[in-house]
Amino acid sequence: MVNEDLALRIFGVVRTSRNNCVCHNEPQNRFSFKDEISAREFLISGLCQKSQDEIFNSEEEEELEEV
Repeated sequence: MVNEDLALRIFGVVRTSRNNCVCHNEPQNRFSFKDEISAREFLISGLCQKSQDEIFNSEEEEELEEV
């Protein structure tokens, strides 16, 4: 599902394996993620847990600041 061309333009990294994240090209497995939702997100976006935390936590913080 990951658009490899888009990931390359955003992160500047070429994945060497579908099991690697698009942001760091590091191997990921089911134990790399804190929960099932994060593991499913990897299948969609190719983002590792660290990148997911950075992206989604910053969005949650922005939403809290708006309240």
